[in-house]
Amino acid sequence: MDTQNTNNQITPPEAPEKTPFYQTTWFILLTTFCLCLPVGLFLMWKYKKFHVGVRIALTAFFSLYSIVWIVAAVLLAVQAPTSKASSSAYSKYNMETTEEIPLESEKETTAESFEYKTEETTRAALEETTTAAAMSEPTTSAGDIYDVSANDMINDYSTDSDKADLLYKGKTLRITATVYNLENDRSDIAVINFSRTDKFSAYFVRCEFTDPAEIAKVKNLQKDDTVTVVGVSDGYFVDPILIDCKIQ
Repeated sequence: MDTQNTNNQITPPEAPEKTPFYQTTWFILLTTFCLCLPVGLFLMWKYKKFHVGVRIALTAFFSLYSIVWIVAAVLLAVQAPTSKASSSAYSKYNMETTEEIPLESEKETTAESFEYKTEETTRAALEETTTAAAMSEPTTSAGDIYDVSANDMINDYSTDSDKADLLYKGKTLRITATVYNLENDRSDIAVINFSRTDKFSAYFVRCEFTDPAEIAKVKNLQKDDTVTVVGVSDGYFVDPILIDCKIQ
């Protein structure tokens, strides 16, 4: 019911005063726990929120928490440069040690590698010497004519034609062998082919005759006849070749 003043006038009741937000409990708790701890504690004591015992407990807890956090941060800041310097010094030491003092395992590996390379070089030299010795000069007879066999000549050229050229090309050779086949259907050239007799081979020694008298002799031969041919080695083209051949 409305009240009346002394002049019998009706006076409306006053509206309750509105509490500022910074004095409210929810704002003080939010500030203390989330936004700004010192401000929250200040507001809590200023506006006497909670029982005094609760305020003392909260203040002590947050003060201790803040001190621990600050001390931990200081220790981390002090230890970080020291740890970095130690790591750099350790890395430098490792680098210097690795460069100047090789490990025992590395020494052994290097020594084994050197011995292996030495053995390989020696073995290669021996093989080269053995190959050169095996491919020796054909037997020399009178008049610088070299006696060779069709088997050896075919084998040498099929193994290494470049080395065989060094051994035979340009030299006068004499071969005694069995005729494998004849090519005597032309008047300007005739050919006798000798094959290997010790084992099958796709290669032949090709003996070419261009002298008319020698061509006539070739035409009198037959397959499987044994004949001695003297000619100049012209190297290798598909088969080893002798040119300017004559029958003895």
